[in-house]
Amino acid sequence: MTIPGGTAIGSIVVEERIRTGAYGELYLARQPGLDRNVLLRKLRRDLLQSRDLVDRFRREARLSARVQHRGIVQVFDFFAERGDHYIVLEHVDGPTLRDVLDRIGMIPARIVNLIALEMTRAIGELHRRGIIHCELQPDNISISRWGDLKISGLGGAREVGEEATPASSKPSAYTAPELARGEPADPRADVYSVGAILFELLGGRAPDAEGVQQPAAPRSLQRLLRKCLAQNPEDRPKIGQLIKRLESLSVSRKDGRVEIAAWLWEVRVLRPRTQDVHADTEPESETEPKPRNFRWRIPPLALPVAGATVALLLGFLMVRALVNTDGTAKIEATPAAKELPAVASSPPTKTAIPLDPAEIRFVVLPWAEIQIDDADPFLTPHAAAIPLEAGRHQLIFKHPRFGSKTEVIDLEPGETRLIRHVFSPVGLP
Repeated sequence: MTIPGGTAIGSIVVEERIRTGAYGELYLARQPGLDRNVLLRKLRRDLLQSRDLVDRFRREARLSARVQHRGIVQVFDFFAERGDHYIVLEHVDGPTLRDVLDRIGMIPARIVNLIALEMTRAIGELHRRGIIHCELQPDNISISRWGDLKISGLGGAREVGEEATPASSKPSAYTAPELARGEPADPRADVYSVGAILFELLGGRAPDAEGVQQPAAPRSLQRLLRKCLAQNPEDRPKIGQLIKRLESLSVSRKDGRVEIAAWLWEVRVLRPRTQDVHADTEPESETEPKPRNFRWRIPPLALPVAGATVALLLGFLMVRALVNTDGTAKIEATPAAKELPAVASSPPTKTAIPLDPAEIRFVVLPWAEIQIDDADPFLTPHAAAIPLEAGRHQLIFKHPRFGSKTEVIDLEPGETRLIRHVFSPVGLP
């Protein structure tokens, strides 16, 4: 039974159903007391009779709560309400790797390397905690709008040294051969899954039992894939070795989140939310990307020099208009004008501001989350016009690497202004 929007379950208020899976339903929900969005997972009622599935549900919550890492989806709570079982999860506002693959097909090797590095660092933390994921696949790896990669789906995870248990789900193309045979889990089973995921990111399809041709990629990355996909776990690298190798191949050794998010924006997997773009804004074409606008680059001293030249020219023309050729003034003041009494000056009357709204456009390099006054923040639109009332507005630009900047602008009625903000010129195209 679907939970209607607005239903309160404990401290959680359900907003809408996201999807229905094999084990239950996933809802977008809200914690009003903490003013944050969360995900609410509910175990299907017809599965409550299966002790194994209930234990799997509880196990996912317990193991996820054991690990505190930016690459693992956080578990906030696990509880039972009126006979139903729920898990409250961190809400990752972004697509899964499966969504990206369905949209793009294949991912450039440079971005795959960065994704692999973020993914293996999170798996490394799981292994340090004695946890083997066992069910890594593109569907349970999400990327936030800030480029954070988050792993979920620990329901089938095992602890190091734990005896093999019957698989609760059918082995997939990402399952290590030893797990598919029902053998005890080894941490290098996750390394095999990483290799299979990277194989699909690069080539558009997962490896199968018959074997497929290596995807187009640099030779160093292809060699790494072959090692990760070795049938014998002893021939695969350990997760620490894999991380070091990926770091040596990556340009961004410390933090690739910025590049990942920038690429997702560039290929338009990440887009402004519906509520972030004004209804009157013309939507962009889904099939044809807009060409880059050519921008004139004006030397810094050009504007002051041009302004001084115009001022001198205007002054010369005014003198020519008021003075005769013999030096006498062309226009003389009349006696009546000379005898006018002095009038006390009064403050100027404030004119009514026309109703014409102003428009503002943004170009931010590399990209940013923007907040206008107290409105909801949004990611940088592709120069989409945003109507605003004339007057003073505060703009806040936020970026995970470069911090935040605040700017105050004054808009005239009917004005159209382009706001260009550059966080850092280093490494920009």
